[in-house]
Amino acid sequence: GHGTAYDIAGKGIVTTASFENAVKQCSQMAAVAAK
Repeated sequence: GHGTAYDIAGKGIVTTASFENAVKQCSQMAAVAAK
């Protein structure tokens, strides 16, 4: 029922947050490497 939909939405939010963090880390690493 609704529980599954909420679980999927929750996973989507977590995945997005993790992806954003990964992008930030990559950007920071690239900035350090460029120096």
